[in-house]
Amino acid sequence: MIVVRANGALGCRRAVSPAEIALAAPFFCLLIAGVTDVVDATAYGIGLQWAADRGVRAAAHAGASPGAIRSAAARAAGLPEDRVVVRQWVECGGMPADEPIAACARGESTARYLEVRVTGRYQPQFSYGSLDSSLHRPGANGSIALKGSAVLRTG
Repeated sequence: MIVVRANGALGCRRAVSPAEIALAAPFFCLLIAGVTDVVDATAYGIGLQWAADRGVRAAAHAGASPGAIRSAAARAAGLPEDRVVVRQWVECGGMPADEPIAACARGESTARYLEVRVTGRYQPQFSYGSLDSSLHRPGANGSIALKGSAVLRTG
């Protein structure tokens, strides 16, 4: 009976594991960097949402002007006031009125709303080269626009 050694046919398997790790390591580094940026961007977006909620809470206090609401939301987000938009509108019979502070016709249901929108830009910690443009629409410096908004029915 003739016995043929199988390991001769398969070749040498020494140093295969380090080569596999060398091929997989860049993928895992990119994965960790991507997860880190997604978590940070999510936290930043939640902060913007919290700031918009803070502006709505300021509006709930009697006599809060749009300027005071804008200031409260901007302070909460740590952004300049020009990044905060406060919008008021009226709905008559379920349809938005032409004027922001309109009076509805007699017998129509009236609903008044206030929206606070906070816009910020998140700067990723890592650069992904050509993947940057395919994953999102980056700004001039590679930043990503995020927003938080909240709406309050005031009447």
